[in-house]
Amino acid sequence: MKVSAVNKEGKLILRVEDIPQEYSVFLEEEYYTAEEGGYVKSYPADLPYMEKAAVNFEKHGEEMFYQRWGIKAVPWRDALWYFVEKMKGTGIKWILIGSCVLAIKGMEVEPRGVDVLIESVGDLERVRELLAETVVEPITECAGWVAKAYGSAFYGASINIAFEPADTLDLPEPIDAGPHALAHAEKIRWMDNEIYVPPLELLVNINKRRNRHDRVRLIEEYVKNHRNL
Repeated sequence: MKVSAVNKEGKLILRVEDIPQEYSVFLEEEYYTAEEGGYVKSYPADLPYMEKAAVNFEKHGEEMFYQRWGIKAVPWRDALWYFVEKMKGTGIKWILIGSCVLAIKGMEVEPRGVDVLIESVGDLERVRELLAETVVEPITECAGWVAKAYGSAFYGASINIAFEPADTLDLPEPIDAGPHALAHAEKIRWMDNEIYVPPLELLVNINKRRNRHDRVRLIEEYVKNHRNL
């Protein structure tokens, strides 16, 4: 794999080349576009911390993608710890979503990164500043998407950050990454920190929606075994 980041015609262009064809679907799912033998994603070059993002993408991009695709082990605990430490004392309201929620509850899953949801896009500039040294895919506003802003940092593993999700995510039923999850988050302890996570039934809903039937059974079995604890 070859990754690069270049400024061209007022844009920062992240480029990924020389990957097996079977992995191209993953890049497409992450909104990279096929172009001239590779895949690209572009951003306005005047966004804050773009130079740092370019350096980090070239330094960590290959490792990041191999982790996201399940090829390499993912030190997600390090990444989550880093994010928790950065958020301490800021007043920024956020929740952990995705498979990390299951992992920290003790279920047998292997997260491919850390996914977090931030309540308000009004915290965008503050989050950019806090994660400036580790930004790898710039945190930027997303017009007409399911969240108002999105981006990634990398601290041993991906930290994928979405801001202010759209109401449509909770249709036909609420999931772990929608407004309902933010409104009904539950506090748990992890490594002597208090963090907020969605109710497990929302993780059942999203995994049903994605036809991950083994994951649904895993969660339901966990709930059954812990119902009376």
